[in-house]
Amino acid sequence: MTGGCIAWGVLFGWLRLRTGSIWPAVIGHGSLNASGNLVFLVGTAGDSANLPLVNPLGVSGWIVIGIVVIVLALTGQFKREPQLRRQSVRQ
Repeated sequence: MTGGCIAWGVLFGWLRLRTGSIWPAVIGHGSLNASGNLVFLVGTAGDSANLPLVNPLGVSGWIVIGIVVIVLALTGQFKREPQLRRQSVRQ
């Protein structure tokens, strides 16, 4: 779980820095929290789910975060963005 939290935290931090807004990270975090309880909503009554396999911080979450990181790396999204220079306005 610790590794999953770190991986998702890095992705949410990247979202915050890349977009310049806190809202994509907030929505992503809320979606991750909501998906954690989804297995209990769609699971069969009396059937115990193997949480390390189906939990977003378990194996299925590692697959998703792995695919997302690979796609971002292949598309060059982790390259450093050039800093914007502020133009001084002459009066």
